[in-house]
Amino acid sequence: MGGDDFHKGVKEPSTRLDGSGLRILIVHTRWNSEIVDPLVEGSIAALVNYGVKRENIVVRDVPGAFELPSAAHRLIRQSQQQQSQNLLLGSPQVTQILPFDAAICVGVLIKGSTMHFEYIADATTNGIMRVGLDTGIPVVFGVLTCLTEEQAMQRAGIGKGDDKGHNHGTDWGSAAVEMALLNAGDSVEPVRKREMTPIILRKIEQRAWGPGQLRVAIVHTVENWDIVERLVNELRYELKNKHLVNVFNIKLTQSESIHEIPQYIARLHSRYQIIYAVGVEFKMSPLYELRLVDLLTRRLGALGGELKLPLPVFDCILVRDSQEQLEQQMQDGCFAKSWARRGIDAFTMLGPR
Repeated sequence: MGGDDFHKGVKEPSTRLDGSGLRILIVHTRWNSEIVDPLVEGSIAALVNYGVKRENIVVRDVPGAFELPSAAHRLIRQSQQQQSQNLLLGSPQVTQILPFDAAICVGVLIKGSTMHFEYIADATTNGIMRVGLDTGIPVVFGVLTCLTEEQAMQRAGIGKGDDKGHNHGTDWGSAAVEMALLNAGDSVEPVRKREMTPIILRKIEQRAWGPGQLRVAIVHTVENWDIVERLVNELRYELKNKHLVNVFNIKLTQSESIHEIPQYIARLHSRYQIIYAVGVEFKMSPLYELRLVDLLTRRLGALGGELKLPLPVFDCILVRDSQEQLEQQMQDGCFAKSWARRGIDAFTMLGPR
């Protein structure tokens, strides 16, 4: 294909996207609102174009890009907890109050004369990625990182002159629908079933794992033990009682700190199908270093391929500003529920037959 024929952008999906059963969250910044607002409008237009009902698109705003991950995480968790409470209480409104199926984080960063741009862009990028991994739903990265204001305006479809550019918000909206459907089973049908009979579906998916069928390792730290112990016990409870994993097939292994976790995983990986790395780091601690935490995240991500594991190592390292902040988020075992579900679902879909 010649250079003149090249079309920059995302190719249309190979299957029809029907977002009529989806609920989507958009979190956007008020910083650089002149550029952000058209991006949000473009995202909404794409969502509606793919069938998402306007009343199922929730839009929230935050001051700047740095606040996007924490706001998205909190709003997603609240929707998931609300759904859980409705199921437990038998609320007749369960079909009206559903957790979000996907989220879009929208913002604009324009490079200035200091290093501020690099720090905020890096923190925002990593933070948004972690929201998707921690909550188990797709989170679309809709943050423009541009060198000039003109570049940003072109990418919002409001460029100066005759060439207005392309509104990338439309790409983010279509990506949210596609990834939400993929997350639900690659079709709109599982989403509609979940609306009508969420408890029945959960029971159908459950199975009892016999001896030797599924072995789980939880490698955890002894640092911040009062919090880690609670997380480990909640994860063990979810695996045993909610996903019917034989308690004798759940091994707990402790590490002095999060940085030794990969060594322990390398020693025991051959005997276990699902491996969780569980730990807690507080940014206010004098021992905290962002660089080391980033290295650990990359190391855990690479371990699955290096050790030829059937599944990736599940990174359950929580990094928060303080213990008080984390304790506020640890309601109803929400982290353990998400981790256990991710591990079991991944093994069911991708594990050895």
